[in-house]
Amino acid sequence: GYDVLMRDEDEVSATGGGPVYDEVVNAIQQRAVGELAIFGYSHGGGSTYDLCERLDTFRATIGSFTTTHWSGRSGSCSTRPMTLPSGPTA
Repeated sequence: GYDVLMRDEDEVSATGGGPVYDEVVNAIQQRAVGELAIFGYSHGGGSTYDLCERLDTFRATIGSFTTTHWSGRSGSCSTRPMTLPSGPTA
């Protein structure tokens, strides 16, 4: 199974904390989610970066997980390459 969550960028603070971070940590610790894919664009790109930075900072206390991070802003949080499907672009 998998979880899919869509959240607003304003739910992630500049430190990466907030309801989105809390939900991700809950998914890892309570629902055995072990692989994350975090997407964002425009302002959400910055929020995904902040979220990933916080997840990396507290990785040892959260539990075991891997992260695929793609956004409109460069950065990493223990990322591994992600192949996006090819196809037409609008």
